[in-house]
Amino acid sequence: MMAADHRGMSLKGKTVVVSGVADESSLAWAIAKRFAEHGARVFIGYQQKFFSRVRLLLLHNPGVPGTIEVLVHAVAFAPNELSAEPASACSAEAHAL
Repeated sequence: MMAADHRGMSLKGKTVVVSGVADESSLAWAIAKRFAEHGARVFIGYQQKFFSRVRLLLLHNPGVPGTIEVLVHAVAFAPNELSAEPASACSAEAHAL
């Protein structure tokens, strides 16, 4: 396998959030580590049940700081009908959007 060419991959000063870290073998962990290696400020999200495993990862990888206190993902669209009525009362057209 050829060595990776990292030119143009500087992420210094960028903030990255990676969720779904479960343990050392999780894809999310590999992604978080790679971003940190390229200078990004990385925060990770994980389920509480994985805390003991993730804590060990963070102890051995201080470049990845850990817990996200607040994350708002608001890139979505839905008709007002879906937030004003129970889903079962909304039209098929509203669900299709």
